[in-house]
Amino acid sequence: MASQPASTRPPGNIKKPAGFMASLTRILKGVRKEFKLVRTDVPNLLLAIVVPPIIILLFSGLMTFTSTAPVTRVTVVSYDSNTFFDTNTSVVVTNDSHAMSLVAAINGTPGLQLVAYINASENPYAMDEAYNQLLHGDIDAILVIPVEFSEFLDHDLPAMLESVPNTQDLLKVQEILNLIQDALDLFARNNNLTPFYIDEVNRQYAIPAGYNVDFNNNMGLVMPFVMIGITLVLTILVVVQEKPVPRLLLTPTTRAEILVSKYIAYTVILIVQSTAVLVASIASGLFVRGRLIDLWGALMLTGFSGVSIGMFISSLAKTKTEANQLFFAFFIILFLLSGIFIPIAGMPAPIRVIAEALPLAHGAPLIDSITTKGLPLASMESLALALISVAFVVLSFTAIARKRVEV
Repeated sequence: MASQPASTRPPGNIKKPAGFMASLTRILKGVRKEFKLVRTDVPNLLLAIVVPPIIILLFSGLMTFTSTAPVTRVTVVSYDSNTFFDTNTSVVVTNDSHAMSLVAAINGTPGLQLVAYINASENPYAMDEAYNQLLHGDIDAILVIPVEFSEFLDHDLPAMLESVPNTQDLLKVQEILNLIQDALDLFARNNNLTPFYIDEVNRQYAIPAGYNVDFNNNMGLVMPFVMIGITLVLTILVVVQEKPVPRLLLTPTTRAEILVSKYIAYTVILIVQSTAVLVASIASGLFVRGRLIDLWGALMLTGFSGVSIGMFISSLAKTKTEANQLFFAFFIILFLLSGIFIPIAGMPAPIRVIAEALPLAHGAPLIDSITTKGLPLASMESLALALISVAFVVLSFTAIARKRVEV
C-alpha cells in the first residue's frame, strides 16, 4: 500500500514567509483600521488636531495681556536735602535740585513706578520705612540718594547712588538694575552730565518692533512641549489597549506590520497637527526669521520623537495602568532635564548625558535657531532628534517582538 506523502501545510500557529506585496497589503489594511479607530475616538482626535493650536492661541493671549503689566516699583530715599556749607561763600545752603531731577527721570522711565519719595532730612526713619516696604513686597528696589549729591554734581565732582534691589527672585534682579540704569541714563541726558556712559547695543537677533517679545521668547520652549506632550498622550495606549492584538498575532499579520501601520497612521496625524500648530503660532504673532518649511520640519521632528517614545511605552507596557505610570515617569524626566531649571551645560556629566539623549534638549534649541537666527533645519540638533526617534522606534519594535502572546 503506497504511503501518503507528508503534508507540507504548516501548523496553525506557524506563519508562512510572506512576500513584499502581501506584507504591504496587510500594512495598508492596518493603516485603514487605525484611521477608523481614530475617527471613532473623537476625544483623541480633538486632542491631536484641535487642542495644540488652542494652547498656542491661549498662550499668545496670556502673553499679550500680561507682558505690559509688570512694573518695577521703586522707593527713593534722599539724604540730599541736608544742609551743606559752601566754603567759597561761607553760606549754609540746602540744595536738592538734582534729586528732584532724578525723581523726574524715574517717573519718565517706562517700566519704573515711583511708589514713594522719602526725604531723610525730615524723616529720620526713612530707610526703616523703605526696608519695611521691601520686606512686605510693596516695592522691588530702594534707590538711595546720598548726602551732598546735588552739590557734588554742581561742582563737577563724581556722585554715587546706592540701589537695593529685592533679591528674592534672582531672575528679576538684572531686570531691576537695567531699568534703574535706564533712569540714570535719562537723568544724565536731561542734565547734560558727565561721565555717564550710554551703551548702544547692536541687538542682532532681537525680536523686531511690533511683535510680542515675551511671547516669542517663550515659544521656543512651548512648541516642543506641546508637540511632545500631545503626541505622547496620543500614543501611549495605541498598542496596549487594542483588544484584538493577541488574535491578530495568530493571523498572517505580523507584530512588526501591526506597529508599522500604527506609525504610518499617527505620522499622518502628526502632519496635520504640526501644520495646525504652525498656523496658530503665525496667527498669534510668532516672528520667524528663517523659512516656514524649516520650522514645520522642526515641529515634525520634535513631534515624531514623542510618537516614537509613546509607541515604545505602549509596546513595553502590559496594561493601561502600567502605560500611564511609564508616561508620567518619562514626562517628569523630560520636564526636569529640559534645561528650564538648570542649564544642560551646567548639569553633572552623567545627568547631562541623559538630558542630551532626550528630545527636549534638542527640540527647543532647534526651533529657537530657526525663529530667531534664521538657521536652516539641517543642523546637529535635527540630526540628534532624528537619531533619538530612530532609537525609540527600534526599541518599540524590540519590545513588541518580545511581548508574550496572551489569548
